[in-house]
Amino acid sequence: MKTGYFTGKGWLSPILYKRPWWRVWTRTWWEWRTDKTNPSTFHHPDGRRFRPHGYMARTDLGSIPQAIQSLPSFGPTDFPYSYVMHDSAYEDGGLYTCIPEHDTDDYRFTPMTRNEIDQLLYLCVQAEGAHRVARSLIYTAVHRFGWIIWNKHKHRSK
Repeated sequence: MKTGYFTGKGWLSPILYKRPWWRVWTRTWWEWRTDKTNPSTFHHPDGRRFRPHGYMARTDLGSIPQAIQSLPSFGPTDFPYSYVMHDSAYEDGGLYTCIPEHDTDDYRFTPMTRNEIDQLLYLCVQAEGAHRVARSLIYTAVHRFGWIIWNKHKHRSK
């Protein structure tokens, strides 16, 4: 099976809350910034290229329960490009896509279904080096429980 790959640069910074007690009830949120001249891009095995919206995104890096974050391949920063791509796609209902047959570097917003986004996450974590078991567990968890966040962002289609 062919695998995709990432190009571009990106940086993570924790979002610091003004109220320290707020962290007790919420998970850590991160701000992802990508280089405007070399933006984070996922190259799909079929030739398409995907980018999140804009040059900054907010992410929780996988929504991984703290109880399993210490296991190999389940740390929140193990697959940052994948989690940013997935979170951005869920929030916007799709990603910016460049189709190679058009022989251009023109990215256009492409609406995607939840299933398509979850399958893309599987390929993205594979591209970042996740072993088969980790890929399957990540995909299964997000596919089984992702509807909660997906429904939260229903406003995106209006």
